[in-house]
Amino acid sequence: MSLSKLFAGRKRNSSVWKWFKYDASSDKSVCLVLLDGEKVCNTKLCGKNPTNLKLHLARNHKSVHVELEESELKKLSEKKQTGIKRKAVDENGPTLLESSSNQNQTLIQCINRRNTAWPINSHEHKIRLNSLIQMIIATCNPVTLVDNVSFRKLVNTLDYKFSLPASAKITSLLNEEFTVLTRKLRDFISEGRRFTICLDGWTKKGLTASFLGIS
Repeated sequence: MSLSKLFAGRKRNSSVWKWFKYDASSDKSVCLVLLDGEKVCNTKLCGKNPTNLKLHLARNHKSVHVELEESELKKLSEKKQTGIKRKAVDENGPTLLESSSNQNQTLIQCINRRNTAWPINSHEHKIRLNSLIQMIIATCNPVTLVDNVSFRKLVNTLDYKFSLPASAKITSLLNEEFTVLTRKLRDFISEGRRFTICLDGWTKKGLTASFLGIS
């Protein structure tokens, strides 16, 4: 089967198709993002919904996702500018052109704000990331909280310069934190001469589960 037939279908206008190819025979979209060297991601996603493809980029290829958003903002800016200019010609209203200029400046500011995020090795980024880790530990929230759209929007509103990592990265950091605390506990115990251990056992209401607490 030729490539033209394999990837045939209606023209796709979304910028996301710069990094994907749709395979009509299997109804899957293949990620073409380059990883290390010449290696291609090659992840296959069902269907051709641009929203699902963008979510894959946001979770696995953050830099590419930022590039995609900048591209879409630019296209939106050009589209709005063209539409407003046409309306301004029809109504002979110069104030509409000024409105277009203001909207373009707002879009440019959004792009510039993304480019000014704290570097991941900076002190500012690390203290915010550590606060997030401690919050998840203290509240026992699932790590998938950081993938929630509303939560990411909240964090971006509070501090747009903080680049929120995905759940996979948070899981890795929690494992590192657990390793550090385990080592500290082991060192603490090695220095002690005597210890008192308290055991508490109880059963869930309805006798559906039993628990054992050690302190």
